[in-house]
Amino acid sequence: MLELYGCPASLLDDPGQITKILEEAAVVSKSKLLNLLVHPFAPHGVTAVGLLAESHISVHTWPEYGYAAVDLFTCGSDAKPDAGSAYLIQALQARRHSLSTARRGLAADAGWMNEPLTPLDIYRRSVTNVLYSKRSRFQEICIAEAGAYGKSLILDDQLQAASADEFLYHEALVHPAMIQLSSPRSVLILGGGDGGAAREALRWRSVRRVTMVEIDREVVEACREHLPEIHQGAFDDGRLEVVIDDALDFLKRTDQLWDVIVSDLPDPDDGAPWLKLFARGCFETVHGRLSGGGCFVMQAGPVSPVCTAPLAQIARDLRGAFPHAHFYTNFIPSFGIPLAFVLAADRPFPVHPNPEVVDRVIAERVSGRLRMFDGAAFLGFMQTPAYLREVVRGQGLDSPRVPAKPSLAETQPLMG
Repeated sequence: MLELYGCPASLLDDPGQITKILEEAAVVSKSKLLNLLVHPFAPHGVTAVGLLAESHISVHTWPEYGYAAVDLFTCGSDAKPDAGSAYLIQALQARRHSLSTARRGLAADAGWMNEPLTPLDIYRRSVTNVLYSKRSRFQEICIAEAGAYGKSLILDDQLQAASADEFLYHEALVHPAMIQLSSPRSVLILGGGDGGAAREALRWRSVRRVTMVEIDREVVEACREHLPEIHQGAFDDGRLEVVIDDALDFLKRTDQLWDVIVSDLPDPDDGAPWLKLFARGCFETVHGRLSGGGCFVMQAGPVSPVCTAPLAQIARDLRGAFPHAHFYTNFIPSFGIPLAFVLAADRPFPVHPNPEVVDRVIAERVSGRLRMFDGAAFLGFMQTPAYLREVVRGQGLDSPRVPAKPSLAETQPLMG
């Protein structure tokens, strides 16, 4: 933020010159100017506002006083606002100036991040010790200490995984699908750039190949280097193949089949470019990439009673692609809100699995210690809360009504 004094009145009153100066300031500050609006006032003064891909730049002039107020805000590690400010001081020929700087958002060494939970509620968390901050082609990437939950991955100011409690998410996402098969051998993960889902899939001794399709190479590279607490060496396992690609494009091109397909994507927020991966067309493509008896599982976004409409839509779309689906929830404290997960397959899911059988399967077929998932936890996942059953049947208060579907059938005990 610049206060410029002693500038030539003729310069401050010239819209053409102000336009050229702001255009050059964007170049000098390594920012991309998307649009520029310039308005001259009568009898004196000019206001110009430039929209930057990184934020914005503006100038307001008072020629009669030789004064100009300039704001230059950027985000990301590549932008150079200091260079832009220096150029503006020189180009506007200020005899003296006052410069104020403020570090905002996740690039600051310490501060607070306000993450919306609903349109009317936020989760405010401390963010300290930024280890990595960069704007990729797709998103703003930050790895930092996030409050009490430790080293975390944050994308576009939204927490994706925190080292202290990510196991509550990744174990809940992966193992309910894996245990549906007696010996899963192949797993496809859509998203999952932090490596946590791959880590859990690779625990299964029967698994021979895991393919992870992540659109953002820089997320994978940053997590591999800075979040070993989460991936725990999964990227070094020879069974894991990382494919940098759009997940839906990959699904449409490949002719490979997988026993388990895991959708580990950010929440299905309105307007998000990955919403296509939460729609019926994608679910039908996924269905066609499952081997006989295969299982699909996905993270389906927040599911507090006040924000269930997205899940209701997912339920309708899933029914168009899979004969059977089971919805369950888990609470991950660092997210501040319960999440929904969905299992989908061609056969019904046992809603009363035998915990002792599940524990025995885990002991025989899974390496390492699971911190959350066991027979009792799995039995709990299969007992869908009443309000959630109403939502997925189209009877939720904020969901459109659709004809109710038959309840999930009870089948023989899990794995005989």
